[in-house]
Amino acid sequence: MRAGIEPDVVCGTSVGAMVGGSYVARNLDKLEQWVLGSSRSDVLRFFNIRLAQTAFVDIERLNWFLHSFVAPADLCIEDLQKPYAVVCTNLENGSEV
Repeated sequence: MRAGIEPDVVCGTSVGAMVGGSYVARNLDKLEQWVLGSSRSDVLRFFNIRLAQTAFVDIERLNWFLHSFVAPADLCIEDLQKPYAVVCTNLENGSEV
């Protein structure tokens, strides 16, 4: 890292999980470029807004984003160079995973 400090373990939740995953997958520069070049409408495309004003995540688009800018689909957590842990929500039932 820029300051010469390198973490031994990486963990996070929500956007922090994506940033941490991108870091341990050595994809952080690619994610940073997407973030710096994206607009509000780019982010809103991850949601399907229905007439009832209820938003749901577009799973296909989110998977594309994660595999393109965080970690490739064929990369397993066990194969990472550093220990990595996340807390996330199962979108089907709302439970913590």
